[in-house]
Amino acid sequence: MIQPHGGKYETRLFQLFDGTLVLTGYKRLFWHNKREIRDEDIQVLPPEERVFRGMHRKWRRE
Repeated sequence: MIQPHGGKYETRLFQLFDGTLVLTGYKRLFWHNKREIRDEDIQVLPPEERVFRGMHRKWRRE
């Protein structure tokens, strides 16, 4: 597959087991002065609700 600009402007979104969203790759808005997109900016769940329910209690982040 041919990637424009060699994949330089590709952004990927990953969802971790606890519901945290993580961006990799290009993290800037093209049309808004190339403003940076931070992982904190895209979170849907507040930190206290980001829990992997299948995880034993002693291994959870507090």
